[in-house]
Parts: sequence; structure tokens; C-alpha cells
Amino acid sequence: MNIKDIFFFDRFLTPVLMNVVYWIGLVILFIFPIIMVSGSGSYYEGAFLFIGILLFWIVGSIIWRLICEIFVLFFKILDRLTEIRDRLPPKSKT
Repeated sequence: MNIKDIFFFDRFLTPVLMNVVYWIGLVILFIFPIIMVSGSGSYYEGAFLFIGILLFWIVGSIIWRLICEIFVLFFKILDRLTEIRDRLPPKSKT
């Protein structure tokens, strides 16, 4: 990918950036509950809090993955449609 591809939209930057955004979001998703627990000051609900954090991590990770995959899917569809267009015979002008 060179600078011309980026400025003239010959190639999209989003599919590459989505990988970085996914990992940053995943790190935030895992750190956020720990920060919330450390700031709560209530340690009596230990088991429920632990189960809640695990559920948040599992469900949140799945939902975050689906959101990122939807964005990547749009660009994969665009790539496939471009391949199909390139394989079609040229239109004859009559």
C-alpha cells in the first residue's frame, strides 16, 4: 500500500485499521471491569462480582468481535464484487 492508494481511494485503509481497533477494544474490554471493581469499594459480593466479570468478558468479547467482523465483511464483499466485475467480459457499445 503506497500513499497514492490512500489519497485516491484505490485501496481502503479501514480493513487494516480494524485489526488494530479490534485489539485495542479487546484490551479496553478486559481492563474496564477490573477498574470498576477496584473503585467500587464493596468486597462483600465477591462471588457474584467474579461471575459478572466473567460473563461481561465472554459476552462482551463475542459482541465486540461481531461488530468488528461486520465492518470487515463490508470490505470483503466489495473485494469480491470487484473480482466478479473484473472477470466479466467488457460491454460492447452498440
